Amino acid sequence: MNLTGLVLLASVHKQGWLTGKLLAIATTGAEWVLWVLIILSMVSLAIMVERFWFYRTHKVDSLALRRLMVKALESGTADQAADLIRNTGDSMEARVTVYGLRNIGRGHKSARELMNSAIEWENKRYERFLWFLATLGNNAPFFGLFGTVLGVIMAFDALGSGTKPEGGGSAVMGPIAEALIATAVGLLVAIPAVLAFNIFKIRAHHSHADTEMLSQTMLAFAHATDAPMIAKRMEAPAKAAGLAKGASPETKKGKAMDKKSKQSKMAVPEEPAKAPAAVAEAAPAVEVAEAAPAVEVAEAAPAVEAVAEAAETETSTDPAAETGEA
Repeated sequence: MNLTGLVLLASVHKQGWLTGKLLAIATTGAEWVLWVLIILSMVSLAIMVERFWFYRTHKVDSLALRRLMVKALESGTADQAADLIRNTGDSMEARVTVYGLRNIGRGHKSARELMNSAIEWENKRYERFLWFLATLGNNAPFFGLFGTVLGVIMAFDALGSGTKPEGGGSAVMGPIAEALIATAVGLLVAIPAVLAFNIFKIRAHHSHADTEMLSQTMLAFAHATDAPMIAKRMEAPAKAAGLAKGASPETKKGKAMDKKSKQSKMAVPEEPAKAPAAVAEAAPAVEVAEAAPAVEVAEAAPAVEAVAEAAETETSTDPAAETGEA
């Protein structure tokens, strides 16, 4: 069965409602696909020109910029180096380096994080509109192929309806040749878009690599600046820990002397100057207290002697009592 027979068989076959509607849309032709591809190609061309001018005006010699930064940091301050680099242009390398130099006083770790955030922002600026070129390069051939399929459907529908002159082969080949133009236009749009995307992507990658090189150079200076400060910060706690764990013999001797002096101060009365006066005032009272017993003994002595004499007299005048007792 030849091609003409297949077309006639398809025309005899009864079409469904959905198939008929889609066939009616497909038979409108592929010319609108060509217009869409032409508009997309014009947009991609505008993006190519814009990106080319952007990369050209933001080009910088990263090695010269590095030498300038190192010289400025060795002879001056970070702010002076930032002012010099800022005058070199508006490139990613210059903007990120200046941002890092402005924040180098926060420490090299903080400066590293801040520069990473700045690099991410600059990547968006350098890769602007590249997504459109990538999407167009990947999908333009398929969109052109879609136009070709529509053209083939229209050609077969015309052949089956008998609107073309006789000669089935020529009636089919003409519309198919016209439909293949859509595929060619799709490829013509996609190839430059893919090339431009790859070139601009590599250019953005180079700028990113140069920015990383400048950032690492600046962080090396920041780390060298932070090292003495960190050593001093670590030395102070070490000294304090050493004093807390063990003191020197002189320190221990001084502490012992302080302890003895405190104990001696605690043993001394609070008012030592008033002690002699109190003793002098209390001396007469003590003498009176000591003299009072002597006076009492002297007064009681005659009475004691009288009692002793009476006892002796009674013993001598009563011999019977003594004999009886014997």
